[in-house]
Amino acid sequence: IKAVGFNTVRIRFHWGFHSASKGKYDFSGGRDVNALLGLCEELGILVIACLGPFIGSDVQGGGYPFWLIQRDHIRLRHLWRTGIKIWDDRFAAAEGEWYDQIISMLVGHEVVVRNARGRGCILMVQLENELNARGALGLPLALHDETRLLARMARERVLRVPLVTNNLHWPEDFSSLSARVWTAIEKRLRAYRLIRSPYRADISGFTACDIEATPVNVDAVAGTTRGDNAPMVALDLRCPSIEQGGSFSKQIELALSQGLSVFSLSGFFSACDRGNLASPTYDQRFSNNCAAVAADGTLSADARTARLVLHAARALEGQFAASDPVGSRPWVSRASRPAVRSVRVDGLPTGAVSVRRQREYTTPATATQKTYSAGQEVAGVDDSTQLGIVAYVDGRNTPAD
Repeated sequence: IKAVGFNTVRIRFHWGFHSASKGKYDFSGGRDVNALLGLCEELGILVIACLGPFIGSDVQGGGYPFWLIQRDHIRLRHLWRTGIKIWDDRFAAAEGEWYDQIISMLVGHEVVVRNARGRGCILMVQLENELNARGALGLPLALHDETRLLARMARERVLRVPLVTNNLHWPEDFSSLSARVWTAIEKRLRAYRLIRSPYRADISGFTACDIEATPVNVDAVAGTTRGDNAPMVALDLRCPSIEQGGSFSKQIELALSQGLSVFSLSGFFSACDRGNLASPTYDQRFSNNCAAVAADGTLSADARTARLVLHAARALEGQFAASDPVGSRPWVSRASRPAVRSVRVDGLPTGAVSVRRQREYTTPATATQKTYSAGQEVAGVDDSTQLGIVAYVDGRNTPAD
């Protein structure tokens, strides 16, 4: 994962994998969460920890243990009948039991704490997964207190990193007719105090599929999540199949150009080695034929292209931040616009990294467009722009040959 160019891995912790019977939990051997997170810290890989309890339909039981599924008197996800939810205190208590166990393994590995290996690796914690499913009429089925309870349990157990959800789908939950109608209904119901205000975690993530066909719109996302100064997080970015012309490297380029701060690519690595944890009906996009990286580690041509894109993006992340047009981020003022000053590479001497600055164009625009030195026309440019470029990165104080 690190060699391909990713700096973060999203780990979904399967409740049933650690609890074969009620009240018994196993975190030893291949289930050792501390060892897994320690390995991520040694490799310098960040972690998005997905605690569930529901983590996805592509694994057995959705992440629930069989002993919980077999208890007929408990309503999983508070679901009473198809499309109808009624709060179940017994299910909420079972969730608390799982959070007690798994969070005790995570608290020493957060990025905000120091441990024996240095800085922790957990960047954020995801609560539940795709909770805001919609019924036949397009109305969301989630209870507002579901996320509120999970967030409270996470904070009570001393988790300090940002809490993120993945309950929305792009573009259905942002611009569809049913989404707009339900937003208006919710507003009226809250005005009459018939329902409580929806709980929103620190970051509202979403699922997106083929952002080339349906580009992500920052204004629509900010308006729905009510997080104008929050990053856009696509915790499940799905690539079209090869038969449909899908390309992971293209999706990565689009995610960067559309301003996604965090994105997780489903199916980039083959899921053929999940063993008996895989659901019998799991998506075939995760098979060896569709994945960019096969189960044995073989990289496809698409994976090699994606590696170039990711390494270039990480090498020039400061420049990308500084070149982000202010108009695409209405919450960023020109006074607070990030400035490119230096590029830091961990583990190398200060003099090993050189940043060359050059003026790409210096004369004022005469009309509504201007030409770069490379010949590319850019519309709406009205002042000079400075672009920083990494000239070389090596262990010496002189440029590499």
